[in-house]
Amino acid sequence: MGDHEVTSLSAQQLTAYRRSMVGVVFQAFNLVPSLTAAENVMMPMLSAGVRRRAARERARELLSNVGLAERVSHRPGMLSGGQMQRVAIARALALDPALGGDGTSPAGPAPSLPALTASPWPIR
Repeated sequence: MGDHEVTSLSAQQLTAYRRSMVGVVFQAFNLVPSLTAAENVMMPMLSAGVRRRAARERARELLSNVGLAERVSHRPGMLSGGQMQRVAIARALALDPALGGDGTSPAGPAPSLPALTASPWPIR
Protein backbone atom coordinates (compact mmCIF):
# COMPACT_ATOMS: atom_id res chain seq x y z
CA MET A 1 0.00 0.00 0.00
CA GLY A 2 1.59 3.22 -1.10
CA ASP A 3 5.31 2.82 -0.57
CA HIS A 4 4.90 -0.03 1.92
CA GLU A 5 5.06 -3.72 1.03
CA VAL A 6 2.53 -5.08 3.53
CA THR A 7 2.43 -8.71 2.42
CA SER A 8 5.74 -9.49 4.09
CA LEU A 9 4.98 -7.81 7.44
CA SER A 10 4.67 -9.86 10.62
CA ALA A 11 1.40 -9.74 12.54
CA GLN A 12 2.90 -7.22 14.99
CA GLN A 13 4.26 -5.04 12.17
CA LEU A 14 0.94 -5.22 10.34
CA THR A 15 -0.88 -4.09 13.49
CA ALA A 16 1.52 -1.16 13.86
CA TYR A 17 1.08 -0.29 10.17
CA ARG A 18 -2.72 -0.37 10.41
CA ARG A 19 -2.65 1.71 13.59
CA SER A 20 -0.49 4.43 12.07
CA MET A 21 -1.31 4.39 8.35
CA VAL A 22 -4.89 3.19 7.87
CA GLY A 23 -8.16 4.86 8.74
CA VAL A 24 -11.35 2.84 8.41
CA VAL A 25 -14.93 4.06 8.22
CA PHE A 26 -17.18 1.10 8.96
CA GLN A 27 -20.57 0.70 7.30
CA ALA A 28 -22.23 0.51 10.74
CA PHE A 29 -19.89 3.21 12.16
CA ASN A 30 -18.90 1.04 15.19
CA LEU A 31 -19.04 3.92 17.65
CA VAL A 32 -18.88 3.02 21.34
CA PRO A 33 -22.33 3.99 22.72
CA SER A 34 -21.05 4.92 26.18
CA LEU A 35 -18.43 7.34 24.83
CA THR A 36 -18.95 10.88 23.59
CA ALA A 37 -18.23 11.86 19.99
CA ALA A 38 -14.90 13.31 21.09
CA GLU A 39 -13.98 10.18 23.07
CA ASN A 40 -14.84 7.96 20.08
CA VAL A 41 -12.52 10.05 17.89
CA MET A 42 -9.81 9.97 20.59
CA MET A 43 -9.76 6.14 20.80
CA PRO A 44 -7.28 5.40 17.99
CA MET A 45 -5.01 8.21 19.14
CA LEU A 46 -4.90 6.96 22.72
CA SER A 47 -4.22 3.43 21.44
CA ALA A 48 -1.28 4.82 19.47
CA GLY A 49 0.18 6.52 22.55
CA VAL A 50 -0.92 10.09 21.86
CA ARG A 51 -1.26 12.06 25.10
CA ARG A 52 -4.83 12.59 26.27
CA ARG A 53 -4.72 16.41 25.99
CA ALA A 54 -3.33 16.30 22.43
CA ALA A 55 -5.88 13.62 21.47
CA ARG A 56 -8.73 15.72 22.89
CA GLU A 57 -7.59 18.81 20.96
CA ARG A 58 -7.22 16.82 17.73
CA ALA A 59 -10.66 15.23 18.22
CA ARG A 60 -12.26 18.65 18.69
CA GLU A 61 -10.50 19.93 15.57
CA LEU A 62 -11.63 16.98 13.46
CA LEU A 63 -15.20 17.14 14.74
CA SER A 64 -15.25 20.84 13.95
CA ASN A 65 -13.96 20.09 10.44
CA VAL A 66 -16.93 17.78 9.84
CA GLY A 67 -19.45 20.26 11.24
CA LEU A 68 -19.87 18.74 14.69
CA ALA A 69 -18.19 21.34 16.92
CA GLU A 70 -21.41 21.65 18.92
CA ARG A 71 -21.76 17.87 19.34
CA VAL A 72 -18.39 16.85 20.85
CA SER A 73 -20.01 15.90 24.17
CA HIS A 74 -22.92 13.98 22.67
CA ARG A 75 -23.08 10.19 22.80
CA PRO A 76 -23.97 8.28 19.61
CA GLY A 77 -27.56 7.74 20.76
CA MET A 78 -28.02 11.52 20.76
CA LEU A 79 -26.76 11.91 17.18
CA SER A 80 -28.47 11.44 13.84
CA GLY A 81 -27.24 8.78 11.42
CA GLY A 82 -25.43 11.42 9.37
CA GLN A 83 -23.78 12.85 12.46
CA MET A 84 -22.64 9.39 13.56
CA GLN A 85 -21.19 8.88 10.08
CA ARG A 86 -19.22 12.13 10.43
CA VAL A 87 -17.90 11.04 13.85
CA ALA A 88 -16.74 7.80 12.21
CA ILE A 89 -15.03 9.79 9.45
CA ALA A 90 -13.32 12.03 12.01
CA ARG A 91 -12.16 8.94 13.91
CA ALA A 92 -10.77 7.41 10.71
CA LEU A 93 -8.77 10.59 10.07
CA ALA A 94 -7.52 10.92 13.65
CA LEU A 95 -4.03 9.57 12.99
CA ASP A 96 -3.58 11.29 9.61
CA PRO A 97 -3.75 8.06 7.58
CA ALA A 98 -2.33 7.99 4.12
CA LEU A 99 -5.23 8.77 1.81
CA GLY A 100 -3.65 7.20 -1.17
CA GLY A 101 -4.93 5.70 -4.29
CA ASP A 102 -3.10 5.01 -7.48
CA GLY A 103 -6.00 5.83 -9.73
CA THR A 104 -6.53 2.20 -10.74
CA SER A 105 -9.70 1.73 -8.71
CA PRO A 106 -13.04 2.34 -10.44
CA ALA A 107 -13.53 5.42 -8.28
CA GLY A 108 -10.14 6.85 -9.25
CA PRO A 109 -7.60 8.29 -6.85
CA ALA A 110 -8.65 8.95 -3.28
CA PRO A 111 -9.15 12.58 -2.30
CA SER A 112 -6.59 14.33 -0.15
CA LEU A 113 -7.35 15.29 3.46
CA PRO A 114 -7.78 18.99 2.54
CA ALA A 115 -10.35 17.98 -0.07
CA LEU A 116 -12.27 16.02 2.56
CA THR A 117 -12.22 18.76 5.19
CA ALA A 118 -12.15 22.00 3.18
CA SER A 119 -15.82 22.41 2.46
CA PRO A 120 -18.18 22.80 5.41
CA TRP A 121 -20.59 19.96 6.13
CA PRO A 122 -24.25 20.91 6.40
CA ILE A 123 -25.42 21.12 10.00
CA ARG A 124 -29.06 20.34 10.70
